[in-house]
Amino acid sequence: MDLRLKEAQEWVAAAGAAVALFGPLVSDICANNTSYADKGLQAAAADARLGRRMRRDLVRAQAAAAVEAEAEEEEAVAAAATPDGTA
Repeated sequence: MDLRLKEAQEWVAAAGAAVALFGPLVSDICANNTSYADKGLQAAAADARLGRRMRRDLVRAQAAAAVEAEAEEEEAVAAAATPDGTA
């Protein structure tokens, strides 16, 4: 695995852990914007929520790509195992 990719994944995981830790507070700030009048705080909370959703979608996309790559590899192995080279 590329070292930069691994470092990026570790950074995203650490950022996700921080969002998970403060998730209830972030949700409360987003849901009760009249209680939290600071526009900067509201923007930061919205960004944190969006980042969490984007991370979740990224993880799902990576998992789907891994499953697809594994299926393609299995097809290639099966095709190589047959005498005529077809699956």
